[in-house]
Amino acid sequence: MAEPKLSLANSSSFPSIVAVKLKASFNMRLTLLSLSAVSITSFILWPASDNAWFQTLFWTCCLLTTGIVVSLLRQLWHWQVQLTISLVSDVQHIQVNQSCLVQCKPPWVSPFMAVIWLCDPNNAKNKRMLMVFADMLTDSQYHHLCRTLLQAR
Repeated sequence: MAEPKLSLANSSSFPSIVAVKLKASFNMRLTLLSLSAVSITSFILWPASDNAWFQTLFWTCCLLTTGIVVSLLRQLWHWQVQLTISLVSDVQHIQVNQSCLVQCKPPWVSPFMAVIWLCDPNNAKNKRMLMVFADMLTDSQYHHLCRTLLQAR
């Protein structure tokens, strides 16, 4: 897998522009698989019944959940996003795949991942959550991204 490129627009101690192309990572797939395993194994706790309607509902839910998990894994296999964050006079402008968005809430940053809540400024109902896992970037790129996200808090 090609290493993501990180562009820096200015050379101060905290550059104000981050541009990076993100692709699905091992941690992202592992998180989805873990949540899927919890969902699918929850069917073990369903009570046993000889009722035909209950059995139909049970197997329908089980197959539907498995189908959704397989669909999400297939989508995740091809997932990628171009993320650009610019800080202009303490206001963050975030561009995701050519769409200009603003932050709805402050970002949540941890050593494992950073979560960015985004809103469309023209449509308040259009909200997105972007999770950037640490293994999507090199260590220095991830630290720089986190510093830039936290800088405008």
